[in-house]
Amino acid sequence: MVNVKHNVEWRRKHDPAEGHRIAPTVWYPTSLRDLIEICSNPPGGLTADGSHYALSGAAISDDAFIETNDPSNQEPAMARTLHEVLPGCISQSLLGRLENEPATHYPIHVEAGKRIYQLYSELDYGVGHHPDSLARYIEDRTGRRDYLQPWALPTMGSAGEQTIVGAFSTGTHGGDIDLQPIADAVEAIHLVTDGGRHYWIERLDRGTWAVPLVDDASLRGIYNEASVGRDIEIIRDNSVFNSVLVAAGALGVIYSVVLAVVPQFGLRQRTDLDHWENVKAKIQNRNTDLWRMAGRPSTHYLGVIVCLSPIANGSANRVAIQRRWVAADTQSGVAERRGDPGTPPAIDPRTNSYLFPNAGQSHAFGLHRYPSMIEVACSAGGFLEGVISGLADEIERYVESHGEVVGAAILAVGAVGGGGLLALLPQFALLLVAIRAFLDEFDFEDTTVAEVMEAFRKVLMGASEETGLPAPTFIWRLVTDLFFGSMLTDGEEIEAVSYAIMDTHDYLDRNCFVDVDSLEVFFNSEESRLLAYIDALIAFERNQQAEGRSFFGVVGIRFMRGTDATVGPQRWSYTASAEVAGLHGVRGTRELMDYASRLACDLGVGGFLHWGQRNETTADWLARTLQASGDLGLWRTQLRRLTDDGRLNHFGNAQTRAWGLEVR
Repeated sequence: MVNVKHNVEWRRKHDPAEGHRIAPTVWYPTSLRDLIEICSNPPGGLTADGSHYALSGAAISDDAFIETNDPSNQEPAMARTLHEVLPGCISQSLLGRLENEPATHYPIHVEAGKRIYQLYSELDYGVGHHPDSLARYIEDRTGRRDYLQPWALPTMGSAGEQTIVGAFSTGTHGGDIDLQPIADAVEAIHLVTDGGRHYWIERLDRGTWAVPLVDDASLRGIYNEASVGRDIEIIRDNSVFNSVLVAAGALGVIYSVVLAVVPQFGLRQRTDLDHWENVKAKIQNRNTDLWRMAGRPSTHYLGVIVCLSPIANGSANRVAIQRRWVAADTQSGVAERRGDPGTPPAIDPRTNSYLFPNAGQSHAFGLHRYPSMIEVACSAGGFLEGVISGLADEIERYVESHGEVVGAAILAVGAVGGGGLLALLPQFALLLVAIRAFLDEFDFEDTTVAEVMEAFRKVLMGASEETGLPAPTFIWRLVTDLFFGSMLTDGEEIEAVSYAIMDTHDYLDRNCFVDVDSLEVFFNSEESRLLAYIDALIAFERNQQAEGRSFFGVVGIRFMRGTDATVGPQRWSYTASAEVAGLHGVRGTRELMDYASRLACDLGVGGFLHWGQRNETTADWLARTLQASGDLGLWRTQLRRLTDDGRLNHFGNAQTRAWGLEVR
């Protein structure tokens, strides 16, 4: 049903009934030569894709897709670790620094389709296993073996299935307080643009080493010969580099990147439960115990997950606080998340990379932790049967004791005694009958979490006319609070190798029948607008629950340093993000997500949205938001340079044009 290119072989499939090409066209390049041929004379619009994690329209091509790593894992991928440039073309200035300075960073050169879990596995396994690696080259020259050690990405998002380029080029980040996003670990980019032109782009006098990475003549000797007559242009210019770093795909397709990685490290993570009303007062004060726990090292990572469904008679909202500290070197998590490729290492013929048996093939590390909404969307709903059954038992004990036996869930969600919950006893008794019937009749094993929750919501709301709305709303809050609590253990601590903690995705739960809707808004963490945004979402949820709807999801808050990327979303020296994520299928999720989007797009809110998630901002919004900094003008200047003043614009699409990421 698609056009596929394997190396230089072009295979076209046609609709046998109509005799015409079926859209969309999809190319599967495996080399630089492939990319240059695809881009030299494209018949229509082009969009590069990797893992298909993006939710925004930037990932939707007008005509054709370039898949750097087939999400179905069927086609050959462009995912090699490259050695012909480093060490093959290394500059003497970089080599001198590496050989004479402490081994605090290491440059690794990879193709754009390299998935993050593959990259972190290779780095941890040790770059010295490849005989042509830069680490072995330095050992041969100097006898130094410290570059043979395990290495790590300094930061990453929570889903290692993303390709490294797809992650950083849309603004993906970690929550490491004093670290910039993933994009800022990039030291060089090999970009192919419309018309088949290609560029080696480096930072100028900035970055980790602040020297040229490559010898220009050597680089041209390699790539001019391999690029079907298209000589490479070498650019060392921070304005160009920073514009290409985060560009939502509008500038071209990235062939490869050089990243500065760090020595492998361990992380210790602690989870604590609290309430939003306590936490929000501490977010802007870095001297509070939210940021600095007594008797602990400096906090490396801080995340706050807010459940929007209220408790305590609607007066409070539960939160989970996750803190991480850098820990001693550890092997915990290595076997679970990476595994041993064997001796000699097994090779995956699809990616031409080491085959790590557990990379992308294992459950997340640790038994109790808060999952991402992507994971919840991929989960079967069977475990909710136990949650709802336990809830029914607690309600039954409360009803039969006439309010004397109060369980922990009821105590957390509502005020007990007096005319409060006691007045709802008759309604609880009627609802209990409906809940028991639901447990008996519903097929939990063949449904997703969202399907279970929507069916349960309908049971509750269907009984609202008979019982009155307060009781069904209270029961719904009980279920969401129990669901939130079932994913967390207050005070739990786990320790493991860096990627086992940072990559929280469960790769073995693939029952993905429900889509996730998410957006992420970035704020100046030293201002109060983040807090006002969260409070507005909480108020919206309380109001819609009174009308029988409910959002099924969370808001995750993380903190990081600002990015150098010209239109990167982390725009402040100290940046905070609020990621709103919920599951389609529960009535009320779409309504809150729509509200969260409208609010984020309000210029008065003062935020900036992630390019790879839901992003309904307009060209006017972007122009006004970036007016003071002039960054949009700087970015468009580089767009003109790389597209021949907009003449070669096949990498633009409907979304990038709507955002105003085009020559004007």
